This record gives sequence, C-alpha cells and structure tokens, in this order.
Amino acid sequence: MLPMRLRHAITAIAIAGAAAFAGCGDDTADTEKLQQQGQELREKAEQAAEDVRSGKRDVEEVSEELTKDSTDLADQAIEEVKDDSRVPDEAKQQLEDAQQQLKDLQEQQQTP
Repeated sequence: MLPMRLRHAITAIAIAGAAAFAGCGDDTADTEKLQQQGQELREKAEQAAEDVRSGKRDVEEVSEELTKDSTDLADQAIEEVKDDSRVPDEAKQQLEDAQQQLKDLQEQQQTP
C-alpha cells in the first residue's frame, strides 16, 4: 500500500497529465512545451519512485516535490486551456474544478 502523501502526489500527476492533454488541441509552441514538461514530470516521478523503493530518498520529500511540480504544470496547462475560446464553458469549469482539487491536495500535504 502506498503512503497517503505519495498517493496524493500520484493523483496530482494524473490531474496534471489530464490538464496538459486537454490543452493539446493545436500544434502551438506552448502545447509542445506542455507536452514535453508532462513527459519530463512522468520520467521524474518514475525515477523518484525507484529512489524511494531503493531507500535513496524519503517518500515525504518525493511526494512534496512531485505534488508541487505537477500542480505547477497543471495550473499552467489549465490557464492556457481556459484562455482558448474554442473550449466549451463546461470543459473550462471541469478544469477549474480540477485546479481546485490540486490546490486542496497541496494544502493537505503541507498540513502535518
């Protein structure tokens, strides 16, 4: 069973990935940048998980770092999508809800 903080980090990464995917409607440089950042975050998460399993890093440290990184990426992606006039209002609202969930996760993680 994964520790709660690591599960929060994984949830945040999943939301970040979904938000970045939602922003992939066209081939702009910003979209490519978001896709690259998402890939880098996934690779970082895989390495961090291996580091935790091998005892090189503490799960608390890893989960805080991954949650912050994924929240930053998701916020960036969500803001880009919300600014796109082609995105329906319902989809924008869902992204705003996801953005709030990420903020809530980050606050939970900062609470001892």
